[in-house]
Amino acid sequence: MKQGVVWSKSKGKLGKNDEVYKINQVLMYGDLDDVKELIKKTGVEEIRNIFMNKPTKIYTKEAFNFIKNYVLRIEENLDSGKYVKTLY
Repeated sequence: MKQGVVWSKSKGKLGKNDEVYKINQVLMYGDLDDVKELIKKTGVEEIRNIFMNKPTKIYTKEAFNFIKNYVLRIEENLDSGKYVKTLY
């Protein structure tokens, strides 16, 4: 994972308590290699659990739908208002 993905914190100082932050940052701002690395290290079930149960309002509508439907393959309806940020 590149420092730019976790831009608001020092990559070297991320710990276990930063797991929710790290997962959401990688899903929104990472490239496909970052996402693959995250899945390999964390496991898709843990990522899916955090994404569903600890939403973070940082996603664009398009990114939210792509991550939910194609990356994590979540079939449940999720309240996009808890994930999607608006610019106005």
